[in-house]
Amino acid sequence: MTQMMLTSLDAYRELEKKGLALKQQEVLDVIKRYIEPICNNEIAKVLGREINCITGRVCELRKLGIIEAKGKRLSNITFKKALVWGLVKQ
Repeated sequence: MTQMMLTSLDAYRELEKKGLALKQQEVLDVIKRYIEPICNNEIAKVLGREINCITGRVCELRKLGIIEAKGKRLSNITFKKALVWGLVKQ
């Protein structure tokens, strides 16, 4: 690994110790607010952000075991099939 990769990994691990980062929490709050699972494009629209700001946070939340894919459906934004996300059942 390069020094830059190690530094990034260290920063990520430090955030994990402190709990969710602000943008992760914002994405999670949107997912919690909706009864039905929601796709990345819809999360982006709710938060007023570009999709590339959402996909990384969704991936992080999935890796942390907080959310999971709940299937696919047509996005209300793009009208194309998309994965939809919901909370992991405890």
